[in-house]
Amino acid sequence: MPEGPVEYESAVFWPIHGGAARTRHALVLIDLDNAEGVPEVLPGEHAALDALIADGYELAIATRSDESRARTALSRWNRCSRVQMMPVPLGIDRADALARLCRARGIPFRRTIVIATRPYDLPLALEAGTLIALEEAGAACQAAANATTPSRERGGVIYAARLIVGRNRMGNGR
Repeated sequence: MPEGPVEYESAVFWPIHGGAARTRHALVLIDLDNAEGVPEVLPGEHAALDALIADGYELAIATRSDESRARTALSRWNRCSRVQMMPVPLGIDRADALARLCRARGIPFRRTIVIATRPYDLPLALEAGTLIALEEAGAACQAAANATTPSRERGGVIYAARLIVGRNRMGNGR
């Protein structure tokens, strides 16, 4: 981790993990930023994201916010107390940052699951092991996706989490 102030380009990753995460060795990445660039967990998403963590997945939240704003925004979610910050310095793209996070956590890059919420998630999504694209991620992300969901406002994140947990329970987890 860099010392001192960090200039943020496009992301801060917030790894959140439960007790079983080390045995699953899979990481789910999602950008939960609202229009102001601050992470926001919508009604119903808390339980869906908690289910991923309880099922043994490590969750990383990407955001453009600085640590203070992101912690304040995520404090309404009970998992926020387990959040660790991994800033992405200026000049490092999201795919490289995700690769660094995977190395730091001992998770093979091919075992990442990206839930794409915006069109600019495409370069990152193309590197992930599995891609689930929400409606607002755009046509290119949807075309590359292993699965697609409705928009976030219509429960897309909840649906994506259910797909991941269901896949694991059916024995198809990575």
